[in-house]
Amino acid sequence: MYGYDDIHENLRFWLDRIVTALSPAEEPRGVVIYDIGSNDGELTIPWTQPPHQVCAFEPAPAARERLARRIREEKGETALAATRIIPVALGAASGEATMQLYNDDTFSTLHQRPQADLQQYRLSPAGTITVPVEPLDGLRTQQDLPDPQVIKIDVEGAERDVLQGAMRTLRSAQPAVIMEYSCINTENAGYRREELLSLLSAAGYRHLYGLYRNRDRTLYTASALESCRIWNVVALPETLAGVLHGFTPRDCLPPDPPEEPSPGATPAG
Repeated sequence: MYGYDDIHENLRFWLDRIVTALSPAEEPRGVVIYDIGSNDGELTIPWTQPPHQVCAFEPAPAARERLARRIREEKGETALAATRIIPVALGAASGEATMQLYNDDTFSTLHQRPQADLQQYRLSPAGTITVPVEPLDGLRTQQDLPDPQVIKIDVEGAERDVLQGAMRTLRSAQPAVIMEYSCINTENAGYRREELLSLLSAAGYRHLYGLYRNRDRTLYTASALESCRIWNVVALPETLAGVLHGFTPRDCLPPDPPEEPSPGATPAG
């Protein structure tokens, strides 16, 4: 996707691998993807066309406008019509919240960012907006949303609330989950990052893996998940354990400094 270089190449790799496993070339079928915190669709625009269906949850108006424009320009009007763009923030309970906006709106959040964050990422405040908040479990019933097969979550610290409001969905549908796992964002939001793993485990997930950044496609597990250098988590249901074929997760920390170029995933054997 343009504008992001290779910062999420590993996320794109695993998302593609999961969707392909759900819709193999020899038996193609539509896959339902929930993009929670979609922004302008960096990871999911490739799937915003029939027979696939993307439900994009994005409370920020400017990001929603860019998302719709990109789908129209890159995939066409049919794809845009097939994509459900839902203008809410997902959370643990119904209500409203104040979203902090920044000049780079991929950093916009429902939680305050400390000055150190603003300096590190060269952010400047761009105002605030009040956004509606709904738990996914209730919203699915209200809007008659199809069961998700893949869920991507990137909500700048609100991940815990999103999972808490989606536990029925996770337990019943057992979608694959790709979620941001940031020490910085969870600290800003006031909780321990490990709580996200506990919620996923409580929802029935046993295959929990960490991803470093950029081109490192390696899946990390066990003690590696304690490292703040793990930026995302991949949770797989038993039905998708086959996507691990050919890859051996590493029970070690990512290299420091990162290898350039990264060797990618570790072949089995």
